[in-house]
Amino acid sequence: MYQIINQLLRAGIDKSTILFLNFFDDRLHFLRESGLEIINEAYFSLYPEKKIRQTVYYFFDEIQMIPDWENFVDRVMRTENCEVYLSGSSAVMLSREIATQMRGRSLSRELFPFSFSEFLRATGVVWKFPVSPGKRYEIQKAFDSFWETGGFPEVIGLPPLLRIKIHQDYWNGILFRDLIERHNISAPRALTDLAHKLANNIASMYTINSLTGYLKSL
Repeated sequence: MYQIINQLLRAGIDKSTILFLNFFDDRLHFLRESGLEIINEAYFSLYPEKKIRQTVYYFFDEIQMIPDWENFVDRVMRTENCEVYLSGSSAVMLSREIATQMRGRSLSRELFPFSFSEFLRATGVVWKFPVSPGKRYEIQKAFDSFWETGGFPEVIGLPPLLRIKIHQDYWNGILFRDLIERHNISAPRALTDLAHKLANNIASMYTINSLTGYLKSL
């Protein structure tokens, strides 16, 4: 999102036509009850001259936190002169679900962790064939770091304790927000134990029966 905003500003777009909201901000928690229409009312009360006459750029981060956000975005896209950009870290924001909720009037892009080649570029390791012995050791050292820390862009170069804390936040967010809360899992402790078992035995083979048996044993 920030990259797109910067592109708009460099293109000469007036910053007053750019509206950015992050719905993880606790100050916006009241919108879960009051609804999102207050955003339009607040913005156009400040800039009434922009109503219809100018394109307004809405950037909504983590919008899945607000119930029934789909109806608001759909209506805004139909009735206002605007472009809407949505982002989120929840499974609710998967491209196939966005396409369904936006009735085919959307373009979706999923962002994944870095591959190793992307990790090398991000950490400033430049190489080309043929690889010299010194560069080979540098790449090998970079791979050791990639293997240990993973490819999440936010953690690259951070101290170990902070990196681990962020990884734990990712883990808990996926486990509790995208699985337990979203699917209303009745036995969250069992699912958590199963997730730890799978994470501690990466590359092992499983069957549905073996996992079912493990859950029953809990």
